[in-house]
Amino acid sequence: MSQSRISWKSLALAATLVTGSLHAQATYHLSRSIDGPIIAGSMIGLSLDWQWRSQMQAFSASDLQALDPSQVPVFDRYALGRWSPSAGEVSDVALIGALGLGASSSLHADNLHQFLVIGVMWAEANMVTGTLTDMTKHLVHRARPYAYDPLVPLETRMDTDARRSFFSGHTSVSACNLFFASKILADQYPEHPLKPWVWATAAIIPAYTGYQRIRAGEHFPSDVIVGYAVGALIGYMMPVIHLD
Repeated sequence: MSQSRISWKSLALAATLVTGSLHAQATYHLSRSIDGPIIAGSMIGLSLDWQWRSQMQAFSASDLQALDPSQVPVFDRYALGRWSPSAGEVSDVALIGALGLGASSSLHADNLHQFLVIGVMWAEANMVTGTLTDMTKHLVHRARPYAYDPLVPLETRMDTDARRSFFSGHTSVSACNLFFASKILADQYPEHPLKPWVWATAAIIPAYTGYQRIRAGEHFPSDVIVGYAVGALIGYMMPVIHLD
């Protein structure tokens, strides 16, 4: 038998021992009293968000000149003078990865019903996180760090998106998906040998995503911290409120 075949068999055996031999110990349920308000509230929020987005005005040249870096809290000034489109691209990749890990949570289900229930829970978690994030952005209208930087292209600084700094959507959505996925696994497999590493991953990836958003000049540290907290709370609590 070749070495490659032995290696593949070893990996398959390891995967079976880690996951296949463990049986899901938690079940989730949907209910009108819980999911009705979540879905209705999210839809109303999305509708308001689209209205506010259409009414948002971009910075004018005089608005940009009036931005005063000295008015930025000391803690947040770390983000000023930073502008890195490549860091923004890295944060996009991290966000996509987090979404994929969150969506894969349904694969831990024992049956089709639970597969669908977890899928609905994941969609709800992202709807709530996304709606709350965008509504806050439109209510606060905080200028992004790059808006203060005269070296950044003027058309970028004058775009309406330059007013959407608080709070970080990349960070909130990443945290939501990673904490959601980790909570599902922790509920399903309380004795899973990889559980500590899963929680460590859930903590690190959103933090890394947020750091890249700061490097990109897209967000202040406080934007990232609040986004992390909001996303992590929603991602963690969504399975909790659906547990049987």
